[in-house]
Amino acid sequence: MVKSLVRELAKLPNVAEWVEFKCDNKNPERIAEYISGLSNAAALFEKPKAYLVWGVEDDTHEIIGTSFEYRRTKKGNKELQAWLARMINPDMSILGLLEILISAPRYMKYIPHWA
Repeated sequence: MVKSLVRELAKLPNVAEWVEFKCDNKNPERIAEYISGLSNAAALFEKPKAYLVWGVEDDTHEIIGTSFEYRRTKKGNKELQAWLARMINPDMSILGLLEILISAPRYMKYIPHWA
């Protein structure tokens, strides 16, 4: 199901304000900014979720994989997911982090859930 969701997201038109594709962006501050912007876009376009997907080329939407490993990424002493949950308002403690394989490349995506 998650693999098919990513494939469907990759088929979206070039401009979908509630979906962002990245290859290897590992900067915690930029990731927090993307999540914040995506959350606003999801609310504006009345979408229940927004997606920040690693491993999909932004211009072509080709699934290419990523070297980004969120489980190994830290901001200071904190794991990335814990840091993001603490830094983003409203409470983003229910950020969904999934890492899956499509063919050979590994890629990761955030599924921010909020009301």
